[in-house]
Amino acid sequence: MTTPQTKTKQRAGLTGIALAAVIGIGSFAGSDSAADDLTPKAYAALVQAGLSNVKVDFDGREAKLSNGTPDELAKAEKIVEGVNGVRWAKIDSNRSTNLPDPPTFSLTRVADGVNLNGVVPNAAVAQKLKDAALSLGKVTGDLKIDPNVGTADWLGTLSDVIPSLSEVDDLALSVDGDSLAIGGSLESQAGVDTLADLIEPSLGDLSLDNTLKVDAARLSPSQAEDIKAANVYFARGSSTLDARGKAGLLTLVDVLKRNTGVELEIGGHAGPTDPVRGKALSDERVAAVKEFLVASGIDAARLSTKSYGSDPEADGDAYAEQYRRVDFIVKGN
Repeated sequence: MTTPQTKTKQRAGLTGIALAAVIGIGSFAGSDSAADDLTPKAYAALVQAGLSNVKVDFDGREAKLSNGTPDELAKAEKIVEGVNGVRWAKIDSNRSTNLPDPPTFSLTRVADGVNLNGVVPNAAVAQKLKDAALSLGKVTGDLKIDPNVGTADWLGTLSDVIPSLSEVDDLALSVDGDSLAIGGSLESQAGVDTLADLIEPSLGDLSLDNTLKVDAARLSPSQAEDIKAANVYFARGSSTLDARGKAGLLTLVDVLKRNTGVELEIGGHAGPTDPVRGKALSDERVAAVKEFLVASGIDAARLSTKSYGSDPEADGDAYAEQYRRVDFIVKGN
């Protein structure tokens, strides 16, 4: 039998259940409202701190952070917790490794210049790297631009180093992941060490994989030009070295001493004259040059000679003096 007291108790119980339900619904609504309110505030604080890539997910007033480096996430944690209304912020260990792909870059020596490849985050960075590569000659290949690629310290400093790579033979430089690899050869260990010291400050967080080698038998581009410019010219009918000729040969001596594996052919030419006299004059000129080089400390075994004789058809040529010369051909390098 139901008494008035029993009915009163039942009504009270139903009322309590209803109130609990209302409170529960209100708490969920409040949680969503808090998240909607705090999310833009947290992102604004992160953008101001230069951490716009960090992602924030709110559950009520609690935030979880992802998509950044460990250092970025640690900074973001403090910044978001400092936003008014946030209870706490924690790094989401399940998603914090969702990082953007790193930029890449490669630079390799080709016949008439260098070839570029890689992916960088914006056009300004790409142009700066390409302008630097032009210092090494003609540039082929290109850099792709992908705004979703991450940034890196080396993107702002590597362009300052690239012009210093002009003396590296068989150059191969690449940045991929967390290391910078450089290979090729230089003429001395001092050159290898100097270049490594120059690259080090531009690495940022990268490690250096240095496989540069010493090749004493190679010529740098500037040294090849020195040999090309060392041609010795003679007065008509003469095989005597004058002061200008000796000065050019002293430059050649310096190149040969610094590159002990280089061998040269000394080629003699005579101006318009009869073939017999022309052959004799060519022989005398190469002998005079070889004698000077040997007296200056160059091993005679590294020097071969060849007489090209005269060119009778050059008689009256305004440029006939070009036939009265000794020039050099690199035979072993």
